[in-house]
Amino acid sequence: MKKIICFFAACIFSFSASAQLIVQSGATLYLSGNALVVLQDVNLVNDGTITVAAIGRFSFTGIANSGISGTQQPAFNELKIAKTGSNKLLLERAIDVNGKIPSISFSSAGNFTDNGALKELYHEYISCLNPAVTPCSGSYEVKDYTILFNYSDGRKIKLTFLGAGYDINNKSRAMLRMSPNEDPMTKQ
Repeated sequence: MKKIICFFAACIFSFSASAQLIVQSGATLYLSGNALVVLQDVNLVNDGTITVAAIGRFSFTGIANSGISGTQQPAFNELKIAKTGSNKLLLERAIDVNGKIPSISFSSAGNFTDNGALKELYHEYISCLNPAVTPCSGSYEVKDYTILFNYSDGRKIKLTFLGAGYDINNKSRAMLRMSPNEDPMTKQ
């Protein structure tokens, strides 16, 4: 009986563990050429250095949530997120994609400037189908937990935000969760 209980305890523990790719402090993960790193339901912990060649790629796939964390900011040339269902890639630290940190700025006059953030938030992984693939600026409207981005070149994109933790008295929050994946957008 004791062996059976130990077996079940080991099974329960193994199902709750998650895989991690850890780049330790002082270590360098170097991708050369057209290297592709696919992390299927694997967390990336970067405490060292990740160096990606001009055509190297990282892809986060799978049926469970994954995260990017660590003490050092990882740099990606190309980052693909292809999670199924409502699963997410959780950013626990800032990342650098293609030499810049994706960002978006808003003005109180109703204008925005997109520097790659909407491409990541829109979650269309086939570039030719993603209307936000090209950064631009334009005007925005907020209606019922939806932000409508009207690009100056005529494109229109809708993104949802849940309003979880929203406080009407704090109109300058440090973080807002956007898109169906609840991606965190932090104030810089």
